[in-house]
Amino acid sequence: MKKPLFILSVGILLSVELLAQSHPKIFAYGLSGWSKYEPKAVTGYKKEVANRVYKRLIRATGDYSTAVPTFVMNDGQEVVAWMDPKTPVIGLEEKAYDICTSFGADSLNALAAILAHEIIHHYEKHDWNRHFAQQDELSEQVDIEEILPYETQADHLGGLLAFSAGFDTYRVNSEFLSKVYREYGFDDQLAGYPNLETRKAMVDNTVKELWQIKKIWETARLLSFIEEHELAATYYQYVLKTYQGYEIYNNAGVNAALAALQLFEAEEWTYILPLELDGNARLDRVKFRAPDDKVAKRQELLEQANRYFESAGLLQKNNPMVLVNQACILLLQGETEDAYDLAKKATRKSKQAEHGREKAYAEVVLGIAAAQLEEEEEAVEWLEKASKVHPELAGRNLQLLKGTSERSAPPKDAKGKERIEALDLQEFLMEAELDTTLEIGSDNQIIGLRAFEHSDLFLHFQQADEGTEYVVFHQTAVNYEQASARGIKVGAAQVDIEKAYGRPNTTLQLSNGQCLHYKLLKLLFFVDTQGQLTHWTTYEKELF
Repeated sequence: MKKPLFILSVGILLSVELLAQSHPKIFAYGLSGWSKYEPKAVTGYKKEVANRVYKRLIRATGDYSTAVPTFVMNDGQEVVAWMDPKTPVIGLEEKAYDICTSFGADSLNALAAILAHEIIHHYEKHDWNRHFAQQDELSEQVDIEEILPYETQADHLGGLLAFSAGFDTYRVNSEFLSKVYREYGFDDQLAGYPNLETRKAMVDNTVKELWQIKKIWETARLLSFIEEHELAATYYQYVLKTYQGYEIYNNAGVNAALAALQLFEAEEWTYILPLELDGNARLDRVKFRAPDDKVAKRQELLEQANRYFESAGLLQKNNPMVLVNQACILLLQGETEDAYDLAKKATRKSKQAEHGREKAYAEVVLGIAAAQLEEEEEAVEWLEKASKVHPELAGRNLQLLKGTSERSAPPKDAKGKERIEALDLQEFLMEAELDTTLEIGSDNQIIGLRAFEHSDLFLHFQQADEGTEYVVFHQTAVNYEQASARGIKVGAAQVDIEKAYGRPNTTLQLSNGQCLHYKLLKLLFFVDTQGQLTHWTTYEKELF
């Protein structure tokens, strides 16, 4: 019978099966010998925090067909963390938890890195039956060459799993592993494990890969925010080759749907969907009749978006936002009654208090669908309900329904060029100095990355037949202290941003707030759910 190995680690680990009469069979993070102390269960705040991290990771797997191991915690000080495959149980020692908390702002990232590695071994069903040593054979070394592929996969996918669940595990490096060895008094060479330096080297290699994937994903999001959806799709597809997480599929689907919306003219589609909180850019376009190839292209994009949303739904079956997004696609495909039914289902799945945002989005879709079905009274009722949570989105659609919508004033003219850390992007591009360059795809697409003290730079570069094309983004850190050209700082209210800069050309709804896009100024402001500025981005582009 095959037995999967479950290892709690940040780096490359080899596990030992412990077969002691007085102890259960487990897979240990590390072990130099047993004591006679019988660990006691840990409850209270520490267990609650660790369990919340564990549950977030389990949800992010999206695997509803595999039994979920029970999470436990005790006050032991010998094995760091363990897995009992018979039960199954994943366990964490209080001492290991305390080591994680010593990393301050990265404490939850450290916990996530440990638990995600373990979870991957469980869900990938790794076969370690041949690689176990008994407690009385701890001096025997396991064949490292046979075990490395499993450990490398668990390390890599574990980090990506944690990342997709919202943890920055790439920030937890080999320093964490060193501290575990030091605090537990482990020798650098534990029997049955690679030496400490080897494990640390594997940690640092995985951290580097995770950092690169995160930057590629961030570049895709930024390209989507400035409506370069076709280019963004290239980056999303690259990330999906490496990791298929809910957020990746969801963002790719929204990107494809927005690309399709660009191919609608105002007279074909008037209302503003939850996919695009503000439709000013589309509504203000000069009317044209889309040729047949564009009609076919937008249908292809809508089908692609739906496939992405279906994949996201498989990973998070109870997430009502998946149904809302799919209902939006049905509306754009002209399947209005089906869209209505799906949005109604989304409201039923949004009964919990934490799903108030999703319920209001579903009500917006119901209002639009009712309007399309010429049920104006019902449409008004749904939109008025939604306005309690999303007054701008619902209010704009009410105006469109009643024919009272007015085009908003364009953003104010620039008063000084926007710069972050005094960097002029056009001058930077003349002799770009980058920390990292990565080739994306097979069309000579290059992503360049540069980290500054309080900001990050992302560069898309491609040599095309027409010449050199590029998009460069410069993004502040969340703790950036300097003001924008018009005196806006991190923490400013959205209303103050709009007083200084006017109404944005477009506003895109995000899971954690909104992105305000000022096209003429080449400027993106990001506000949280409370309407406060978290960071902003400047950009330059030359695309053919």
